[in-house]
Amino acid sequence: MFFRLVIAEGLGAVSLKAGTRGYFNGCFINSERLAVALSSKVTGGESLYGGGTIRLLQHWCWAYGTSTKELVLWVEVKSGFSSALKAEQISRNNLANWVTDQQPLDLPDEPVTNLCCIEPDANDEIIVKLLFLFDDKVGVGQVQTIASEPKLSARFDGLKPAEALQPKRAAIVGVGSGGSMVAVNLAAAGLGSLHLFDKDILTEENVFRHACDLRHVGRTKVLGVKDQIASYNLPAKVITHEQDVVKDASDLWTVMTEVDLVLCATDSILSRRLVNYIAVRSGLPLVIACTFQNASIGEILHVKPGESACYECSRLELSKAGALQVSTDAEVSGSHVPYASESASEAELMAGNQGSRSDVAIVAALQSRIAIGALLTNEYGNSFPTNYLTWGGRVIASLSDPFNFERPFSTNWVHLQRQAECLVCGDIGRPIDKESDRTYEEIMANLQGTTA
Repeated sequence: MFFRLVIAEGLGAVSLKAGTRGYFNGCFINSERLAVALSSKVTGGESLYGGGTIRLLQHWCWAYGTSTKELVLWVEVKSGFSSALKAEQISRNNLANWVTDQQPLDLPDEPVTNLCCIEPDANDEIIVKLLFLFDDKVGVGQVQTIASEPKLSARFDGLKPAEALQPKRAAIVGVGSGGSMVAVNLAAAGLGSLHLFDKDILTEENVFRHACDLRHVGRTKVLGVKDQIASYNLPAKVITHEQDVVKDASDLWTVMTEVDLVLCATDSILSRRLVNYIAVRSGLPLVIACTFQNASIGEILHVKPGESACYECSRLELSKAGALQVSTDAEVSGSHVPYASESASEAELMAGNQGSRSDVAIVAALQSRIAIGALLTNEYGNSFPTNYLTWGGRVIASLSDPFNFERPFSTNWVHLQRQAECLVCGDIGRPIDKESDRTYEEIMANLQGTTA
């Protein structure tokens, strides 16, 4: 016996087309009093499925519940049944009077049992009611319907930012811990289309702070994130690119003509430089986020090509201000900690970048919110004071501004200027051949030996 039922959209309608009574098949978790109806069957007929059946195969119940071919009996009832039920005019004794085929209910001889009643209403809608019968009384359970296609929650109805984001498109390069959270955040905000770039496979070690769970271990991260977004019932169109963009950026160049914004959430300096270059030369706004020192520091840069500092400009200006130490060793080793004070030890500089899920999530949320602001107009209150933000998860007094934080969970907003000597955006007006860009190759070769 259960009090809650999850059913595939359309299963009630296909059931009534086949007959006036039958059984829903599925599974249940007895300890939770929860059941999931996957299919329907009338006596002597074939199994019937609703539009949302395939999506219900992901339900927890299948892995941890008990499957049964006769989960619960269903019967067709006369129009007006739901109104009478609400008015408490239905009892176990008069229930048979509402059954359209006028046949006995043939319920199990148990003190408490379940029954599903399917009612076609005057507007050709199908209503499924879950009853639990005890003594002469009739209780009403909860029925949730899973639609055949993902859709934004009804809670988004009328929310202007969500409506404005539906036609927007973005590309995310890097869907590891932070990038995967950003992808889900943007889809949940109402973004219409996402291109995801990442070559890596999800491992068991990734799961503890990734948007994907154990179901996706062994899959490429882009495919896992795509299906995770769908599992959240979000309708965003997700296009996956299982590529290392540093080795092959051809797809990324192509996508630049199809999106409104680029986001970079990679964990290597070289890949950030590459994405920065492609976005700037394509004239597309870019939001880059990085975490350092075990995610106790986060930085987010909003690049507006031709208007504000690009990623390389930010390295140049921060280096001039003494906030950034050039370290070619860090570039070669892939260190995630390019920032250090004058007195920082080599061990501190080369420390790993682990970080807790909560800290990574905060930076991902900030990047998501700035990206949404970049996609929307100021009428929604999405303007920000400057183009560069740093966040500190703890008090940090050993580093130079803007990486110095007097209080935990504080932010520093800094306006970074475009640098005339920047190799990427210093001559932003120059035409570019995206198929074969020798200047790009020269710039990338130079960048590997300049700023960190």
